[in-house]
Amino acid sequence: MAKSKSTNHNKSLQHYIKAREKAENKENLFLEKIADKDTTKDEMIENLKKVLIAHGWTYKDDK
Repeated sequence: MAKSKSTNHNKSLQHYIKAREKAENKENLFLEKIADKDTTKDEMIENLKKVLIAHGWTYKDDK
């Protein structure tokens, strides 16, 4: 049975994360999807803000 594209993508992503952590000697705090190909730039920014806040970051609006 052939492996699904998603499984290969996940393994590739995990390999990339481990290699980058080793190269930079830093651990990723979190990795979450904030957009897909149909997401607008404004939606992506709002999604990023929500994820960062959920992980304890604070946000100060400059308006």
